[in-house]
Amino acid sequence: MQLRFTIIMWSVLALALLVSHPLQADSPMPFQQRGVVDAIHPRQRRVVINDQTYRLAPGIPVYALTRRNLENPPEKRKRLGLGAVRRGMRIGFTTERLGNSRRVRLAEIWILRRGTSRPETREQSKASLRNARNLQQ
Repeated sequence: MQLRFTIIMWSVLALALLVSHPLQADSPMPFQQRGVVDAIHPRQRRVVINDQTYRLAPGIPVYALTRRNLENPPEKRKRLGLGAVRRGMRIGFTTERLGNSRRVRLAEIWILRRGTSRPETREQSKASLRNARNLQQ
């Protein structure tokens, strides 16, 4: 009888622990939508994602989806330039309304790894940054 009680108590404790600490894979991503960049026009401050044209917010932050960027608050995240965003890239993005109108603009861009929306490892992140810097030169 006492063994059964012990087993039940440990099971309840383990279940409570799992519920109170969700797995990292289930944690929400910091962006609202995903898409593929069809075209980007930095001078006109416009980008086309999934055949939809969006305005770009002034000084729009661009981030690589890395564990470090996800763990840090926005002011401590490593920012990339808009030059890091290229045609054909998979991105996550957040939009904001322009005043009281129905028009929206991009407020934030997250560059996703090819074929997945999981965060990059540190090595993949360093390679992405090197590539972005090379493209800007």
